[in-house]
Amino acid sequence: MRAILFFSSLLIFCITAAPPSLWAQPPTLSVRGQASLEVSPDQLQISIGVTTEGKTAEDALSRNSAAMQAVQRALLEAGVEPEELSTAHFSVSPIWNHDRSPGAKHPRTLSGYRATNSLRLRSSKLERIGELISVATAAGANDIGRLSFQLADEAGHRAEVIAMATRAARRDARALAEASDSRLVRLLSIELDHASVQNRPNQMLQMARVSKEATAPPVSPADIRLDAQVQLVFEIAPGAK
Repeated sequence: MRAILFFSSLLIFCITAAPPSLWAQPPTLSVRGQASLEVSPDQLQISIGVTTEGKTAEDALSRNSAAMQAVQRALLEAGVEPEELSTAHFSVSPIWNHDRSPGAKHPRTLSGYRATNSLRLRSSKLERIGELISVATAAGANDIGRLSFQLADEAGHRAEVIAMATRAARRDARALAEASDSRLVRLLSIELDHASVQNRPNQMLQMARVSKEATAPPVSPADIRLDAQVQLVFEIAPGAK
């Protein structure tokens, strides 16, 4: 037991007797880099739908199928590629009339059915979006949904703005080190604080139900902004005298 106690006390003595410089943390320099990038969109997405009603579910569905086939055929004839179209939403639901008068014998009665079918159009034909909306409404589309402009290679542009922010942080680190008579020894850590893609307010267009006679609004997409912020931590040492 005494040998174990002696070894332990000797180990503690060696640790406490070690020079402070052995355990001192190296000085560090922390910098943040920010960057922004504005890119013109090269892809659009819009929902083009048909809503129909009928006395029976079969009637509403039949009317809807005929109208949607006409819309899809018109879009394809206008130059839309088949792979640019996909089904976004489909439903058939009852239409109820509610009688809220006091003492009503039948507070809810079935008056018919509503069928809704929506196509999602994702295309690079940005300059033709007004024309395509007109084509769809003329063919029978009466429910134009959310229009958004996007980037086909969003990941690539995001990587670009992150690299820009990192280069900015490195430039600041070198400037700080030089101004303080220090030198950068090595990069200790790097952290991505923030990276986002922002559509401007006028990038989105929400349209209500439209008639065949409605004129498609002029659409002029704005640039999409990408932002990034990174934090770098460097070990530094006194500069050469």
